[in-house]
Amino acid sequence: MDTAQVDPFRYITIAAACMACFRSQHIPANLIAMMPSNGYINTTNFSRDSIRWLEWVAHQESITICHALNGAGEVKVGGISVDGFCQSTRTIYQFHGCFFHGCLQCFNPDVVNPVTSYTMKLLNDKTRENTEKLQRQGFTVVEMWEHDFKAEKKNNADLKSFLSTLEICDRLNPRDAFFGGRTNAVKLYHEGPSKYIDFTSLYPYCNKYSRYPVGHPEVLIPAVGETDIEGYFGIVKCRVLPPKGLLHPVCVYRCKDKLMFPLCRTCSETLQQTPCNHTPEQRSLTGTWISEELKVAVEKGYVILKLYEVYHFKESSVTLFKSYIDLFLKIKQEASGWPAECVTSDDKERYLASYLEVEGIQLDPSQIQFNPGRRAVAKLALNSFWGRWGMNRNKTHLQYVRSLEAFNKVLTDNTKTVEDIFFPNDDICGLQWRQEEGFLPQDITTNIFLAAFTTCHARLKLYSELFKLDRSVLYFDTDSIIYASNGHNDPL
Repeated sequence: MDTAQVDPFRYITIAAACMACFRSQHIPANLIAMMPSNGYINTTNFSRDSIRWLEWVAHQESITICHALNGAGEVKVGGISVDGFCQSTRTIYQFHGCFFHGCLQCFNPDVVNPVTSYTMKLLNDKTRENTEKLQRQGFTVVEMWEHDFKAEKKNNADLKSFLSTLEICDRLNPRDAFFGGRTNAVKLYHEGPSKYIDFTSLYPYCNKYSRYPVGHPEVLIPAVGETDIEGYFGIVKCRVLPPKGLLHPVCVYRCKDKLMFPLCRTCSETLQQTPCNHTPEQRSLTGTWISEELKVAVEKGYVILKLYEVYHFKESSVTLFKSYIDLFLKIKQEASGWPAECVTSDDKERYLASYLEVEGIQLDPSQIQFNPGRRAVAKLALNSFWGRWGMNRNKTHLQYVRSLEAFNKVLTDNTKTVEDIFFPNDDICGLQWRQEEGFLPQDITTNIFLAAFTTCHARLKLYSELFKLDRSVLYFDTDSIIYASNGHNDPL
């Protein structure tokens, strides 16, 4: 408590206590952004369904509609951004997302939109006013509400068939770039000398020395045909073609509820065990990755086929977590005691000087004494800190009610999804619910970018050794490798 200046018993989890310590003593000013609760896709951004609908209308009527993704971009008419515009017919096409335009079929009129801070009634009125304003200027306005289009997608076979031919990806979700470590038993049986190596404090090492994004990202839709990512630092949604024959692939891919590192999408989806004979289209992977991991992938032979969206950070830092890590690393190292080779006072002086040179930390010789409890706490603080940035904020809530009025209030709340109802006794009802997407409260203690970059840097550190050892690798986990040793291939 004296070291961290935080009372850990005020917090439910160790990660929360670690975050409190960081925020109270180590957080730099104006560097770590508070990510909007609904992300960076706001009312001026297009949705995937809006593009689908516009393409469907253009196909049905054999016309050209300018929109955000066909190179022409969105058009502004009378100061109003419109989703689609057909110049030849002077027709404006508006796709109304129910959440941002105040759909009164999907939401109660008095529900407050957490992004705009307006009620759904006011948003609906504003939408109607914009339509009338455009019509007064002589334009024909065709409107489609999101819930109507979703219903049509279910019931219209021709529309389903048409949409299956379109390549329109979801908008970039930063959480899709948040993956864990990698593990694999490369060779199940081996005879001969082998060695085991382990990274010391891999995640704290990445926190201290790696480059992290700071501030808010710039949301970019790359130009058609652009595939170069060297100038980007952040998160990239793209389609890549893996090389053939790479023993240790780079890009992670979610498939079958697992994290895989395949060289062929179809082989991983079908769990094919025979040699791959698929086409480049069948082999290509579409996903969201950290830019630094993609750059390594390109070095190893991956080809970026198409860029869909980029979150680019203009600013970055390599000292974001240094003071926090140094604080607990010093405690851990001192509580580990003197190394076995430190016998004389000269040995100890050399050890202190060496540690200062390597880590930039001046150890206190009077505090260097083996203390397993103190060491365990310091190690816990080092390893439990970073994950708090990636916490999933939309947890299940449990609420007990004692009246029909309170029960109906929760059940009819458009901002909540009730997942379970149970009755512990005759007087109490329990409801388990989650917040609807779009209505999540602002969280000042999470930043998915920092969590995603941490695991990315850790994977790249592991990969740098895997690539060197190549076919000597027998098994590896997040921070360790077992390999066949020939006496000359030992990592530094």
